[in-house]
Amino acid sequence: MKDKKRLADAQGSLIVPDLGDAGDEAYAAEAEEILAKAAIGETYEDSNRDSGKQETSECFEGKGLIKIFKAYEERFGRPRSVFYPGCGIDVSPLKGFPNSEIVFLDPDKGSARIMRAAGISILEKGIEDYDGGKHDLALLLNPYFPAELVLPYVEKNGKIMANRYLHATGDLIEAGLPILTMFSHSEDNREVIELPSGEKPLGDLLVVFGGQK
Repeated sequence: MKDKKRLADAQGSLIVPDLGDAGDEAYAAEAEEILAKAAIGETYEDSNRDSGKQETSECFEGKGLIKIFKAYEERFGRPRSVFYPGCGIDVSPLKGFPNSEIVFLDPDKGSARIMRAAGISILEKGIEDYDGGKHDLALLLNPYFPAELVLPYVEKNGKIMANRYLHATGDLIEAGLPILTMFSHSEDNREVIELPSGEKPLGDLLVVFGGQK
C-alpha cells in the first residue's frame, strides 16, 4: 500500500477529521450508485453452481471492499473474529479476511436463505437479539440499526469499520469514539489509500474507529 498517511500526531493522539454531516440524506442518495460499482458488484460463485449464470438470488462480493479489508489487515493485523450485523447477502469479508472467523448476522429471511443456499453460515436475527461474544472487528455497512448497538460486542482493543452512508459514522462520532484512520481508493482505483483529515474521498470511504472511548 503506497503513500500511507497516518492520522495521529507524534505523541500518538488521534486526529479526528471533519467528515461533515455523516447522516445527511445526500450520503444515502449517493450510496446506491457507489456501492453498485465498488461494494457489491461481483457475484459470489459457489463451487456447486454454474459460474456462467448471473442470478439476483446469489450472494455478492465487492472488489473494492475486499481491497480495503486487506489494507485494514496490513495496517492493524489480522482480526481473530469479524462481526458483520446487517450483512444482507454481502460476503466480501470471506475474501477480505480469509483467515478470520466471520459472523454474519441479519434478520431478513430472504437474505438468510440465499446465504445458506451458498453454504454460508448466518445467524437469522437482529442485533437486538444477538447473544454472542465480543469480536476484534465489527463492520457497519449501511446498518439498519443505531450504530451504538454494536458496541457491547467489540473487544476492549477492538475496532469498528463503518461507511459514511446513512448514519453509521455519525452515530459513532456522536458516541465519542476515536477515529483511527480512513480508507478509500486511489484515483485510478487500483490501490487503497489512507486519507488525511479533511481530504475528499474519490470513491468508497470506510472509517475505522476505536471500539471504546
